[in-house]
Amino acid sequence: MEELVKILNDWLVLYADALSSGMVIKIAELIPNVYVLKISADIDDSLFFYLVNYCAYPIGFEKNFEAEGYLTAKDDKALLNKKILVFINETDPDAENVWIVTEKNETYKYDFGGNLEEKDFNRKYKELDIGNPGIIYEQISINIKKILEKAKKERDHGCPIKRV
Repeated sequence: MEELVKILNDWLVLYADALSSGMVIKIAELIPNVYVLKISADIDDSLFFYLVNYCAYPIGFEKNFEAEGYLTAKDDKALLNKKILVFINETDPDAENVWIVTEKNETYKYDFGGNLEEKDFNRKYKELDIGNPGIIYEQISINIKKILEKAKKERDHGCPIKRV
């Protein structure tokens, strides 16, 4: 869990300026080394996409992680109000994107230039199954003021965390 908390903190610093002051992140370990995060519903779709991608390809780690996320889309007309599964397509050589499959099994590639392109890809939507409904979530404390201060300090002094 320590790695995941570091990854989340780094992501928060990267996107501090775009975050809601009321953002809440809760984390639970389902089974050893498999975690589920609950993120405030006020996160916009693109920030959520960046989070899934960053969890898969965190800066400063010598390895990649499996990551996927579930969201009811609210920002893009093509996805509006659809339940979506956001995932990393391991066959795609470009790491600066996420792939999306809707509850109707429509598949899209979302690149970080903001482009959404429908694709023919064999991935089926599946509902999130977190197993035991009695899972206990720990809330990760997010102090937006401190995160913004840290982000500003890192920008002013040559940020060691950089998105390329």
